[in-house]
Amino acid sequence: MPRTVAALRRTLLLGAALLAAGCAHTKAQRPGTGSLAFRVHWQGQADVDLSVSSPLGEHIDFGTKTAPSGGRLDIDCNYSSARRDDETAGAPRSMPGMPEIERHVCAQPTENIFWPRGEIPPGLYRVLLYIANPVPPPAATDLYELQVIVRGDVKWRQSGRVADLATAHIDQVLEIR
Repeated sequence: MPRTVAALRRTLLLGAALLAAGCAHTKAQRPGTGSLAFRVHWQGQADVDLSVSSPLGEHIDFGTKTAPSGGRLDIDCNYSSARRDDETAGAPRSMPGMPEIERHVCAQPTENIFWPRGEIPPGLYRVLLYIANPVPPPAATDLYELQVIVRGDVKWRQSGRVADLATAHIDQVLEIR
């Protein structure tokens, strides 16, 4: 088999495996659990964002992926990012002077913020869940489930329609010990 055909076949097989595993843009990942995890699963291509504030005043989300206490965002799905000019040199632009938008879509969208095994800061945690970018708009039938997992047990959950997050985001304060 010619070298280019073999390379193309490997690329296609790898892409299919990644899509089957969840995220099309990263290697397959299992969400971290540790002592404490905040996790959301949803259907569709909407850019749902999960954000957690700890009792220590730390804030973890897509912009700040780690906290000094050990909390971290390890999976972030269905987001768009603008690529810098040096990353797209010679690439066609959708609009002159505008950065090229790169879309990262997962087959089984998940976002996960967790604290590894060990001590977790006890106290009040604030959880936010919202649609960051309404393009493409969620289908009326797309559903989500948000879970809080403490030491391996689901202690709190909320589910609903993804489309509802566009107008009424989730803002919940939970006490974790």
